[in-house]
Amino acid sequence: MFSRKGQYSEPNEESTLDSLSRKLATDLRTNIRKLASHPILSKDWMEMAESLQRIASIAIMEQKLPKKGDEGTLWEREELTVRFLLEEGKLNMCLRLLNDFKLAFRNSATKRSLIQKASEELNLKPEEVEAKVDAFEQNMGVLIHCALKSVESLQTVDIPLLIKHSGEVLAIVAEDPEIMNGKTGLALERCQETLVLQYLLSLGRKLESLSSEDRAMELLEEYGVLTALVAFIHRHYALYKGMGDILPNLAEFLALVFDTEHFQTHRDRIFTNDTQRMQAW
Repeated sequence: MFSRKGQYSEPNEESTLDSLSRKLATDLRTNIRKLASHPILSKDWMEMAESLQRIASIAIMEQKLPKKGDEGTLWEREELTVRFLLEEGKLNMCLRLLNDFKLAFRNSATKRSLIQKASEELNLKPEEVEAKVDAFEQNMGVLIHCALKSVESLQTVDIPLLIKHSGEVLAIVAEDPEIMNGKTGLALERCQETLVLQYLLSLGRKLESLSSEDRAMELLEEYGVLTALVAFIHRHYALYKGMGDILPNLAEFLALVFDTEHFQTHRDRIFTNDTQRMQAW
């Protein structure tokens, strides 16, 4: 017979899973802490983009977990990515990084030039650099989209910057519609031109509960977001016609905005000509 001292005691499944969960949570927080401002396409920026990809993948997975009705605050739900993003004070920094990125790559010619330069400096093929550029936009965009689904994030996010960013993205694509060429599937779903529509819906759904509703409406007007938005969809409607909830979400956002006192009072100042009014209605 074996003595009791010599017996092997296996850890139970629950303790193993708890240990694994703690390790994954620690790794996630470590990667979130690596998010920082670096010169775009520098070596440090490339390394940060790798961390970002892991973070975004977890955020997407968490969003797919079954929801159990009203699960209370962010700290009571299984959304560690967004929670850590807020706890580490990274949400607004991520929004600034994304805004700087879109302004740097504001048209197709500039994007090609920057990619070629980085390819030479980093000794990478241009297509490798382009893949990293596109992945950064998609991963950062999705991360912010996941975050903005929580009211805690909307209470924390820099709303003027969020609206300014949305207006700039729509203005850039209006100047260079070629940006949308060839975008299908996930590339279309996760590009900024699509995701700003989702950001705006998240904002619109909370307009009444935000103390800054009037200010938000003033900013939407100041940055020409509403006119640019309806013009964008009017031009690219065919791209989104069969694409899930994008068009219904857009309709919901516009309905929420049109119902505000600010819009009811200043609609002719926002949509200033017959073309804009026809596109909006």
